[in-house]
Amino acid sequence: MLALLKKPILLLPLFVIISRSVEEAYPISHFPMYATLDREPVWYVYLADGETGEALPMEHLVGVRPAAAKKMFRTRLRKRAEVEGLKKDDYELLPESARAEVARAFLGFLRKRGEGMALDLPSRMALGYGKIMLVPGEKTDEVLSVIATEKVDGEL
Repeated sequence: MLALLKKPILLLPLFVIISRSVEEAYPISHFPMYATLDREPVWYVYLADGETGEALPMEHLVGVRPAAAKKMFRTRLRKRAEVEGLKKDDYELLPESARAEVARAFLGFLRKRGEGMALDLPSRMALGYGKIMLVPGEKTDEVLSVIATEKVDGEL
């Protein structure tokens, strides 16, 4: 047994036999980890041009990856939900006006990050919200909307 530990390659046949017996042959796996979509909608946030609504390369412009932006935005929504007297996980129940206010503050945060990177940012940015849903019949549907747009000087 000690000889097997000194030469792990000798354990390979045992590993292969065990893997085949449980039908695990990565990357062609029997286990359906990612084989099905969730029935719950998946949402994300994205940075958009405030004038055209065109999606912008968030990581390049402000140094924040979209997945991290979603987490940061969700954290801000949860804090706002607590201020509004809701449970932090009930942030989806926030009124549209409160969500827009949080989104505008988040846009301000993103603009400061982008300006710190000395890049050419659009004169007006928007925060978009995307939702991907599984529709009966096994097809997906994606809905895009703008949550908030930066205000221009003098705009209410």
